[in-house]
Order: sequence, then C-alpha cells, then structure tokens
Amino acid sequence: FGCEPSRHQHGTPDHPDMRHRVQLAPGSRLRALLGEDVFLVNSRHHQAVRRVAPALVAAGWHLDTTHPENGPLIEAIEAIDPARWVFGVQWHPENLVGLKGPAGDAARDLFAAFVKALRSSS
Repeated sequence: FGCEPSRHQHGTPDHPDMRHRVQLAPGSRLRALLGEDVFLVNSRHHQAVRRVAPALVAAGWHLDTTHPENGPLIEAIEAIDPARWVFGVQWHPENLVGLKGPAGDAARDLFAAFVKALRSSS
C-alpha cells in the first residue's frame, strides 16, 4: 500500500535528514546486528510493505505512524532462515554512515556486516 509523502516529513532542526523512529523486534537478527532497539532513520519513500513473503519476517516498524487497516508500518524485514543473509530496510543507511550516534552506528554496522557476509561467502 502507498502512504502519502507528507506522513514522512518528521525532521527536526537538530536532525534535518531524520524523519521517524524505527523499533526493531527483540530477538531479531537485525536487532542483534545493529545493536539498537530504537533509532531515527531518514525516509523518502511513499510505499510500504503490506504483506511479508513466507520466507521473510518483519523485523522493524515505524513507531510514529500506524496504517488504519494494517497496523504499524513495516520498516525492516529479514529472512527467517538464519543461513540466509537477507535483510531489507525502508530507509537509506548509505546516507547515514557519516552521522554520529545510533543512526550512524547502525548504518555502519549494517554495511560492515554485509561486507563480512560477502567475504565469508567467497
């Protein structure tokens, strides 16, 4: 389902690139990987995941917006099978790596884990 772009305009003077908070699922692989429960993310999307594919599970949700019919907006997904390095996020970590604090730390951790997974698979 789509979302109106105005629903993602939640920047602050201190964090103009940040738009909303994401809550990661306790026990999720993404939570273990990023080391954070809740952090601010940037957002420029106007679409969201409605249904998660059978091999995936929701791993993070938008804390500031709830869809009237579908509940919290899914912001992160991951493979159910821990042998598969499959993650998806609805924010842009590539634009956060230079920031200090939890958002920047999480972005750097995500890319570091991706590189590590690539190296171990070759």
